Amino acid sequence: MKKSLSLLGAAAVVLAATGTEVAAQQTLAQVKERGALNCQVGLPTPGFYALSADGKWSGLDVDMCRAVAAAIFNDPDKVRYQSVTSAVRFTSLANGESDMLSRTTT
Repeated sequence: MKKSLSLLGAAAVVLAATGTEVAAQQTLAQVKERGALNCQVGLPTPGFYALSADGKWSGLDVDMCRAVAAAIFNDPDKVRYQSVTSAVRFTSLANGESDMLSRTTT
C-alpha cells in the first residue's frame, strides 16, 4: 500500500511539473511573439519601483523585469510595466494580462 501511494505521489509531482513547464513555454512564446514582456510592479515605492517625472521606472523590482527582458530579447528595454494593486496582481497574472510578477511575492 505504501509503495502504491509513493508511486502515485511521484506521478502527481511529475505531471504537475510537466504542466508547469508547458505553461511556462506557452507564456515565453507569447512574450516573444508580442515583442515585449508585460511585467507587474506595484504602486510606486522608492527602492522597489519608482516612476520618475519623465515616465521612467527604476528600482529593484524594475531591474528584475529588465533582466528577464534582456535574457529573452537581449534588450532590457523591451518591458511594458504594469503598476497594479495587491488586490488584482494574481488575477492579472492568471488571466494572461501580465507575464511576470516582480513585487513582494516569493
